[in-house]
Amino acid sequence: MLRRNRNGSLLLGRLFFAAALVLSVWPVVAQEDLKNYVPLIRTNFHQETRATFEALATHFAEGGHKQLADFFAAYAKAGGFGTGWVYVAEDGENFIITNRHVVSESASVDISFEQADGSYKTYSNAPIVYVDDSADLAIVQFPGGARVFKRGFPIDTTLRHDGTELFSAGFPAFGGEPLWQFSTGIVTNSRARPAGFAGYDYLIQHSSQIDKGNSGGPLMVRDSRSATGFAVIGVNTWKATQRENTNFSIPALVLMGTIDRARKAMSVRNSVASMGGKLEEDCRVLASELQSPNPDLETIHQYISYALVGRRGWEAFQTILATVKDQTSWEESFFQDPIETMRTSLYYLFWLTLGKREGGGSVEFSGISAADRSRIGTATGIRTGFRVGASTTEISWTWEYGRWRVLDFEVPPVEIAPPSTPSKEVRGSLSPFSLILLGGHVTAGTSNGYGNIYSQQWFPSAGAGSADKGVFGWSVGISAEANLVRDVVWLETQLNLVNKGRYYEWNYPADTVATNNVWVQEQILYLQVPAMAKVMLVIDDGLSMTIAGGPALNIAVAPGGVYWDYNNKQYALPSTWYSGSYLKPVALSVVGEAAVYFGLGGSKLGIFGKVDYDLTADFDYGGPDSSNFATFTGGLRLVFPLYARVSRQ
Repeated sequence: MLRRNRNGSLLLGRLFFAAALVLSVWPVVAQEDLKNYVPLIRTNFHQETRATFEALATHFAEGGHKQLADFFAAYAKAGGFGTGWVYVAEDGENFIITNRHVVSESASVDISFEQADGSYKTYSNAPIVYVDDSADLAIVQFPGGARVFKRGFPIDTTLRHDGTELFSAGFPAFGGEPLWQFSTGIVTNSRARPAGFAGYDYLIQHSSQIDKGNSGGPLMVRDSRSATGFAVIGVNTWKATQRENTNFSIPALVLMGTIDRARKAMSVRNSVASMGGKLEEDCRVLASELQSPNPDLETIHQYISYALVGRRGWEAFQTILATVKDQTSWEESFFQDPIETMRTSLYYLFWLTLGKREGGGSVEFSGISAADRSRIGTATGIRTGFRVGASTTEISWTWEYGRWRVLDFEVPPVEIAPPSTPSKEVRGSLSPFSLILLGGHVTAGTSNGYGNIYSQQWFPSAGAGSADKGVFGWSVGISAEANLVRDVVWLETQLNLVNKGRYYEWNYPADTVATNNVWVQEQILYLQVPAMAKVMLVIDDGLSMTIAGGPALNIAVAPGGVYWDYNNKQYALPSTWYSGSYLKPVALSVVGEAAVYFGLGGSKLGIFGKVDYDLTADFDYGGPDSSNFATFTGGLRLVFPLYARVSRQ
């Protein structure tokens, strides 16, 4: 700055220098302060849910299924984590803003602020006062409604133009544990409308780095009037996995609507009369949907509480699994998100037993239990009566996430006859892809050799490279595929027994009595282990296409073959034919596959073509004695899901 004002006032230059120094230091000071306003959020499962996972871990351990036991034990010990930020309302109420998917499934959360020495100041068992069913947003209070902060982040609903500088902060995972991260970027699309987000008018697309664990954290712009030096314009929620630096935040304008609905729900919670009136309203809505020929199934689904999941989720999942034909999608969903799948099972059981019944019949709300009306606002398990056809049943309720939800229900004496697969409304919350797939396959085709062989005594023009001289090739094997990026990118390995061959003309050395050439057909059996990257394109539930490729290790098992002398008499190749350096015990090849898969119950049948090109074969690649196999085969593969290896994300 002084160089630019070399001919100007020295005082003016000093002022400019001071201003530049302040601007350069300001963001660092603000960043240090942010840790006091951006906490780590850790979830606490319902005790019944934790007990269910512990029981499952014990069950599978006793059955000798260690990996499944470890999976459920890990789920029982540790919930998930995410990020939040402090918001102080005009009346001084303190809130932590975060995402719905961070806190849902939990009874409460722990709010932890990282200190300068790396320790955490934690507020345990903070209540989740509101979860928005229409947006991925949630609001948490400090325990006991404590007002820890006088000021928090201001919320700015002004729409920023593309290129505006932004900041993000939070606790993304590193090595499975949260680690503070502050990042900067720009608005890359101020009104993004990506496919699959129909519930939002638009989202803020930006390049400020966020990762798993940043969910619920603030998307900020500079604001010198704020206690933190920043104002929040959005809530970081999603990260695109197939593009670089493409992140999405829920705009502050949507958040303001959530805060307004949360305050109204809190107002209801603070009034016994209002809570009673809201419960009666919800019971009538539920009865209306249950008896409707065209119910809003999402509305019914939202009435299922996570407290009920802990009580009866596993039982409901087992019941549904025993009655549906397509068990695979339910099992896959369970290992991706056990709690949400058990909740979906409860919704499905609830709908089938109380709503979708043989012969129909009315469903009517008959009132709140007289004994429980006085307990509203001070206890859970408020009982209500329903008439279901000619029967009566009881549904108990709890206040969860700012609304009434079903805590338990009786199953009327009706036969459960669910359809073969979940409805589209249910399937929308399931993600039918497997973490591990196993398969078996068989292929057949042709194999040829190319290049020089036996000190260039082979005449290439005589046939090895000719299509009509191909030797029959085949392979049988098993495969294992691990999903890396949600149904798109896979890692595949195989264990194959492969027969490769080549056909060529070979002339005797000059010092032999033979004057004519012989024809040789070599065939070598290899044990092959490829490692391939695979990309899958899902056309629909029953059809997908894949392309894969990668290196393969080939271990020679049994060489063989025949030859014809100049009198056209056939002989078996002697073992000495492969002696010396001509046969390498280990060869390297490149394998490529293209396949089409069709659904077959819970499995998939694939028709695929395969090319296997040896780089080293049994000779030095590129040397005077080099030779390469090229094997072209086609065949069938049957794959099925395996659930022995799963891990909590």
